[in-house]
Amino acid sequence: MNENVRLLANRYEIEKVAGRGGTSVVYKAYDRQAEGAVRAIKEISKSNRDIYDMAKQESALIKELYEADKINAFFPNIIHRFESDECYYIVQDYLDGKSMDKLLEEKSMSDKEFIEAAKQICLFMRFFHSRNMVHSDMKPENIMVLNVNSDYMNGGSAIKLKFIDFGTAIRN
Repeated sequence: MNENVRLLANRYEIEKVAGRGGTSVVYKAYDRQAEGAVRAIKEISKSNRDIYDMAKQESALIKELYEADKINAFFPNIIHRFESDECYYIVQDYLDGKSMDKLLEEKSMSDKEFIEAAKQICLFMRFFHSRNMVHSDMKPENIMVLNVNSDYMNGGSAIKLKFIDFGTAIRN
């Protein structure tokens, strides 16, 4: 084993920082217990108790929604949650794609892509509201457009959305 490899939970081999937010760092990693499956690992510092508690609630909610939504698969799969003395970690499937805002900065959607995205957003909202919930932070930055078909990035029409950031979701 390479001595420079960062390993979390004796399982996840960190490749790189995939993103940073105001309260967390997200890593791209490989799961040694799942034949090298690609994972996203969100690391939240425990130094702010409110943020730590919110991250625990949000990950539990995403897990609940993922398990309830077997038809559309709008949610990332939470694989594992664990803690160290300093941090809380949420491991989920790596979403290979771009946020809708970044994608739209690069190119326009075709009419067909726009209609498909609008249908998926409406289906997501219907599902979410049927669970007596309000997202409260729905914006292009919180919609991931997956690379399900490389032709999409080259002008094709395949599109699949995943929804993220449920930290401010409200249960009615």
